[in-house]
Amino acid sequence: MRDTTTIKITSRFAEDKIRFKEPRELGLNVSLSFNDVNRIWSSLNRFGINNRDLLIKIKNIRIPKESFSIIHEKLPKFLASAFNKDNGIEEISSNDIIKAINVLIDFIIGRTDDVIFTIGLGASTTYPSIRLPAYIIPAIKVLRSISDCRKIVAIPKVHVFKATYAGYYVNGLDLASVKAMTEITLNLLNEFVDTFYPDVKSAFTFESDVDFKPTPIYSKIMSLSKVITSLAGVENELDTLLRMGFKHGGEQGALNALLYTAFHPFYNQSIVPLDMDNEVSDFTFTHPYPKLIIDFGGWPQRTFNTVIDKLRSILDPEKYHIPALINCIVKAGKIPVYYQAKKGDILLCDSCASLDDFVMDPMTEADYKLIFDEISETEYLRFISEFKTKYKI
Repeated sequence: MRDTTTIKITSRFAEDKIRFKEPRELGLNVSLSFNDVNRIWSSLNRFGINNRDLLIKIKNIRIPKESFSIIHEKLPKFLASAFNKDNGIEEISSNDIIKAINVLIDFIIGRTDDVIFTIGLGASTTYPSIRLPAYIIPAIKVLRSISDCRKIVAIPKVHVFKATYAGYYVNGLDLASVKAMTEITLNLLNEFVDTFYPDVKSAFTFESDVDFKPTPIYSKIMSLSKVITSLAGVENELDTLLRMGFKHGGEQGALNALLYTAFHPFYNQSIVPLDMDNEVSDFTFTHPYPKLIIDFGGWPQRTFNTVIDKLRSILDPEKYHIPALINCIVKAGKIPVYYQAKKGDILLCDSCASLDDFVMDPMTEADYKLIFDEISETEYLRFISEFKTKYKI
């Protein structure tokens, strides 16, 4: 008689008991062990991802028998590190958790390297706030915390992208100014990582979009923006987006908000058309068809994520590559880091020897704290000063 283990689920299903065989052999594949299921579940449960159906699906995941010891050692650690509030992550959401876990299993045993972290930045015609690096620190901390996987696989790549032409076309911004600020912004982030986190520097790519309007991709995005207007089940989110857009640009601003919503999944590759490879090449910065996207965004991104998840769910998989997607909402950027907060924030072009004289709102102060928890204020401001000198700001 095979050994079995009973686990009591500590969640809103606290009275449920589910039986696990540890591990169960199925030909060349085996199930995850009881301990692994429990540890994976605990990582997800911290963020409220705790429905019973998901737990059963985790139990039914199959892994290659010869890779059992590697998965047992690495997968729960990977997930516990990635989904950790101590790394500056406030919330995670996904409709693809099981699909994502299966990709991570392949990633850990070396079958694929198509796991990408993405971080998107909007366009601006003004210098960014010097709290800008706070936005990428959560991804850096996640990379560092899973670095023990390097003995088996490389750490994921991180693609940081700036929506230069999207800002130009959607918001009518001055192109020369936007391009200049894009260059400054990406250089600042690149040198920040190079200076303070050289151990993960090789994982990062910093890029802007290109002029996509002359290509068929533009009509594809326009078409999807029209699909978004009729999505069922996300009416409240669409209403929020329209009100946000109207506030910034009237009726045209409302339409632009939907257009921006259609842009984002093309930029982070969570939607990739399959029928226009050449035209899409400008959007595939790291891998042509990634299998898993872990997207890091600020609190304002939550509404967009809900709508994009719905859009992804209705697209024809024969026309679009739809990779697994996990959305991570980070603590930084409740006020976008490429804009100046109203109270006590400092732009890159401002003079600043110390932050002592600045009275900040709590959200802005939290962004600076995220940086200074990693790097001393004196050291960071010296870095900013040297950067400004180098780039003649």
